[in-house]
Amino acid sequence: MRLLELAAVVLLGFRALACFAPAGWGLQARLLPTVLAALILVAHVLLEGWRWQMIPAYAAVVLLVLIDVGRLAMQSPEVQRHPLRAVLGLIGVAVVAALPTFLPMPRLAEPVGPSAAIGTMDGQIFDVTRDRPLPVRVWYPTNDLSGSKASWLGRSDIRLPLLATRAGLPSWFLSHARLFAGNAVSGAALAPAGNETGAWPVVVFSHGRGGFKEQNTFLAEALASNGYLVIAPDHTGGAFATSLDDGSVVEFDPGLFGDGQSQQEQDAAVRELGVSWALDASAVLDALAAGETGTSLGPINIARVVAIGQSTGAGAMFEFCFRDSRCSGVAGLDAWMLPTSEQALSEGVDAPVLGLFGHSSFGFFEPINHQRFAQMATATQQQGSPTRDVMIAGANHLDFSDGALLSPWGHLLGQDTGPIDAHRAFELINAEVVWFADQVATGSTGGATEPAGTYPDPYTNSDRPPEIEPWRDAG
Repeated sequence: MRLLELAAVVLLGFRALACFAPAGWGLQARLLPTVLAALILVAHVLLEGWRWQMIPAYAAVVLLVLIDVGRLAMQSPEVQRHPLRAVLGLIGVAVVAALPTFLPMPRLAEPVGPSAAIGTMDGQIFDVTRDRPLPVRVWYPTNDLSGSKASWLGRSDIRLPLLATRAGLPSWFLSHARLFAGNAVSGAALAPAGNETGAWPVVVFSHGRGGFKEQNTFLAEALASNGYLVIAPDHTGGAFATSLDDGSVVEFDPGLFGDGQSQQEQDAAVRELGVSWALDASAVLDALAAGETGTSLGPINIARVVAIGQSTGAGAMFEFCFRDSRCSGVAGLDAWMLPTSEQALSEGVDAPVLGLFGHSSFGFFEPINHQRFAQMATATQQQGSPTRDVMIAGANHLDFSDGALLSPWGHLLGQDTGPIDAHRAFELINAEVVWFADQVATGSTGGATEPAGTYPDPYTNSDRPPEIEPWRDAG
């Protein structure tokens, strides 16, 4: 719960204990915490913003104010002192606190990189060759802190109801996320790069099936704070809802994934989609280099590009790295390997590869999924490029995206999250990916002393997090 929310709930707890007040203080002991709770909730609505999870608290305070004011007007005697009243009151407070506790306001940790000040812009490119619009969000280092923090989800008034219904929830269920802001300043100017190339290294990010360009803001902000320009497109038709500059919305198209078709037809559709998303990444880089992203960033040097994807987007970025020579390294977050072509799997990619997976005990993907990654990694090593393949204990599929922030109890509520704390998972993912990107951006592969074809572990034996494990089957 946010600060004012918590303060109001605590005051309701004091209100429940009013029956233990000294003789003669019964009415004051009830009225004072109730009035304070009401004032704090008014401040909460004005300063923090209301959300539906707090409706029981709003209702409880209004009801208690009416009861207490009524008793005051009628000069009613003190309520009989009885512990059962306190027990029932505290149970009521627990009920009031349950929703905002199980569904808290999401928050992102502040970036800790050397370029902690970061900016963000939204834009749109148009791939003329495929008649395909692609909205994008960009994160980058900045020295401009004059603006306000950007909302987590662009066009949230339109997209949040669609995101909720896409997840099988009521359209209003995620309305509180309209108040969720990241750490990046909206529309801030790009800071000049202080390196020898005069340009920040570029990362292109690809979301998962039914995902969206902002879904890994935690990682984009971490990379931007460490000196990267990160650009993420909505894969139109494959995102849950794509809001275009002309005001139209393109909703998720399950047909692109072959839903409702035979297994063979589904596999073919997903591989075709992997190629399409790889071409999206190439188109985004072309637009970035030409300064045609719909933002005011101007042309960007894309000599060395790190590709990152989550789930379907990870498989597509392996395909992108196989096809586009500008890719200098590729990282997959709990990758779905079906979008990666058989040719890429068998030949590997000519660039370093990082694979971060959820723990195999969750069995989110079928065993053949990791076998495909291992096949590609082996072929990549044979080409002379290093690879790294690890999993995070306690992490499930959704822990590799901002979706893990929706509830700390998601693994008990049917979400595809694990028991690992979301911020701990993000800390581990950020450390791995930023370390990997730094190796790629500098052209380092760990030195001649490292075993051929394997990336060095970013940790020493003494500081290796216990959650980071080499991949192994759960059985």
